[in-house]
Amino acid sequence: GSDNNEKRLRFDFPLEKRPSSDQIQEVEDVVNSLISEDIKREYIETNFEDGKAMGAITLENEDYGTNIRVVKIGNAVEFCGGTHVSRTSEIEKFKIVKLESKGSSVFRIEAITSNLTCQENYLKEVKKEKKSTLR
Repeated sequence: GSDNNEKRLRFDFPLEKRPSSDQIQEVEDVVNSLISEDIKREYIETNFEDGKAMGAITLENEDYGTNIRVVKIGNAVEFCGGTHVSRTSEIEKFKIVKLESKGSSVFRIEAITSNLTCQENYLKEVKKEKKSTLR
């Protein structure tokens, strides 16, 4: 279930047990640090085997075809046909807002990006918290 746009993302990943709050915070901290580093994105047009040799991450049961595009941002290398920012700083901010189990050792995070979207989410959470304390 990957789904990404300029305001949010959804990402499924394998893990034996549910990540702790500290682990979630660590992921946010690492991602926000990489965003602030303003790392340039590279596209490399190649074939599947050469892409794998570069260390590109592949997903099971995906048909990548003969000619593929590899996206490289810093040390991260992946096969991808989607659109990406040209520099990590364009993302501005990253905040995980939801974590759920999708079955046996598979979890899904939903996150938001951009300063404005994160600020809107923060204000919504504050408003919700105020309502619950007034009850």
